[in-house]
Order: sequence, then structure tokens, then C-alpha cells
Amino acid sequence: QKALTNFNVIQLKYKKEGATKFTNREVEPFAIYHNPSENWTLIAWCRLRKEFRNFRIDRIEKLTYHSEQFKPHEMTLGEFVEIERKKHSA
Repeated sequence: QKALTNFNVIQLKYKKEGATKFTNREVEPFAIYHNPSENWTLIAWCRLRKEFRNFRIDRIEKLTYHSEQFKPHEMTLGEFVEIERKKHSA
């Protein structure tokens, strides 16, 4: 929550579904939400993939807070949800 409100970069040690190894991701947190059909999820700009990604909280092995700040993304959560809905319905 601190990284979200202060626009700080965080480092994740993360294992995506079906993966056998963890990857390190440097991300710019955007929102945390709970979808009734999923678990708690962190929405963040992934610097590795250069796009917004969803990271399930239960798959984060380690989270490191950095003092580096980023410029807030000019998008609302509602706009993000609409973009994702259109991506998955196409």
C-alpha cells in the first residue's frame, strides 16, 4: 500500500502459473483488487514486459520496496478494467 500511495517502484520475486522458476520483476504498482473468481491481485506496470500486468499476491515469493519513485500513470482503475475486458472479449 505504501508503494501504491507514494508511487515507489517495487521488486517482485514472482512465479507465474505453470512456471517452475521464479522471475524477478521491477514494477510500478497501480492497484490491488480482489476478483471473486480469483485471488488478491496486484496490477502494475511491468518494466520487463513494458505493459500493465496482473500479479497474483499468493504467487509473490518476495517483495522489496524501493525508494525510486515513478510518474503516476494517467489512467483510472475503471479505464484499466474496460481495456482488459475488451482485450479478453475480442
